[in-house]
Amino acid sequence: MAALGGQSGDIMYGTILVRLLKLDDPRSLPAFEKSSALPNSESFYTQGSVESFLLGIVGIARYAESPPLLNRPLRDDEAAWQAYREILFWLHKPSLEETSVRENCAPCWHRLMQRFIRSAIDPLMRIVQAIGEGLSTRLEFYKDPVQFFPLEVKYVVEEGLTIRSELTSLFGKEDIFRKDHGRFLVGILEQLGDETSIMALEKLLDDSQLGTPAARAIRVIRARMVVR
Repeated sequence: MAALGGQSGDIMYGTILVRLLKLDDPRSLPAFEKSSALPNSESFYTQGSVESFLLGIVGIARYAESPPLLNRPLRDDEAAWQAYREILFWLHKPSLEETSVRENCAPCWHRLMQRFIRSAIDPLMRIVQAIGEGLSTRLEFYKDPVQFFPLEVKYVVEEGLTIRSELTSLFGKEDIFRKDHGRFLVGILEQLGDETSIMALEKLLDDSQLGTPAARAIRVIRARMVVR
């Protein structure tokens, strides 16, 4: 099977996984397990690595009863990705009722909020971007964790905003996407925020890079609150 010989950062790897999802054959499970282990932090094609991770989870959720665990000591960044791995598994589990999805995911969100908050933002940003920027042939397979878990995401994002200079990444300190953390956080709060979010955003109004998007987010949140 071609997917077993490829790497998650290979340009065509996602295309192979999409074909396997469309075939819907349980014999594809080993390929999905391989691609969903963790994104390849050394890949030159970061987005492709994350997309392969997502497609692998969708495949595993079809055929496995529970999310696979990494049976080794994990660094904080790896542990954060593992928590999202479990969340995405339950979110994509076919025919699982919403109550069960939330119950299964609650311990994962707790870990992210209480133990791995500095490592929780970068995976969330990459997952949301991969879903939002994915090819149309991929979008049919994804469920958006932001839409399903707005309160949990809002909490993580608000906390991340207060410590954004301390945020870490599986892909290393020099990764070019780290500069996008601030704009991502502000953008999510524009989408999900409430009065407490406005208080956090007001602290950014004098920031040279985030002041303008923060002001826009505050206006959008206030307009939404008036409509409600």
